[in-house]
Amino acid sequence: MKLREGLERLAPALPLSTALLCLAFGAGCEDPLALPQSIENPRILAGRAEVQGRPGEAWPAPGESVDVSWLVVAPAGEPMDLAWRFEACLAAPVNAGPSECVAAPFDTLSGQGAPTFAFSLPTQTDDAPQVALHGVVCRGGSPTGPESCDAGDTLPAALNLGIAGADLQNSLPTLEGVLISLGDATWPAPPSDEPVDCAADQALPHVKAKSKTRIRFEVGSVPRDELGKERAGFDQIGDRETLELDYYSDAGKLSTPAGFVEADDTSADPLLEVSFEAPRVTEASGRWVRFYFVSRDRRGGNDWLRRALCVVP
Repeated sequence: MKLREGLERLAPALPLSTALLCLAFGAGCEDPLALPQSIENPRILAGRAEVQGRPGEAWPAPGESVDVSWLVVAPAGEPMDLAWRFEACLAAPVNAGPSECVAAPFDTLSGQGAPTFAFSLPTQTDDAPQVALHGVVCRGGSPTGPESCDAGDTLPAALNLGIAGADLQNSLPTLEGVLISLGDATWPAPPSDEPVDCAADQALPHVKAKSKTRIRFEVGSVPRDELGKERAGFDQIGDRETLELDYYSDAGKLSTPAGFVEADDTSADPLLEVSFEAPRVTEASGRWVRFYFVSRDRRGGNDWLRRALCVVP
């Protein structure tokens, strides 16, 4: 509790995951005057790892393979003009931010388009507590090294995972079963094809320009692991994971960047809420606004959901 409260005093506008990264490294963070919940430039919001053959688990055991994907967003949606490069290495324990490799990278991965790939953990991990992914995503350019691009936007990325054992596991904080309400109505996932004239489609969720709408999350279905004494180097507070839910939109204003279900919260059906103030809109066709909601267990487990709505004059 004291750690989060202290960080919030130092960086009150930032969600905890962002505050930890900025305080630990002092570089690579966005404009501190910009609202962290606003998507004003290309950004990487999260990386998601899931062990092959063990759905819902984020930490691999030695010899296991992991599927990894990254959520890269921009003001006009999720860009595909991307090139990326990552290295995987055994890592020293670190609670947040990029970890230091304790050996040479055991795998290097690169590609184009959405950053989605798999890697396998070595069978011998030499008692390293974590595995780390370090890399860069380039928009409008190509990687020239582990953290650089030759042109366009340079987006550093890092993800730390524990190495699983008999008593060391980490369930993904999956959002698949979470009910999201927009006002008093259930808010479904957006259509795969974005509408050109969203105001004309009455099946889509609409809100009025400059209005305020409550968004509510019923997060009782999100796994929150009980924590043993050994925690693979992640300095968690309490006997249970804290759940962090970060809120993002590419227009309008969200009232807060994040919500938390604290480690000592024993309620069966915790709720989180945020308010959305719609932007000013004058076009009769309306404004399509995209939202991303990212769950973090602060042990390398991340998941996300997408939502969207139409703002009408």
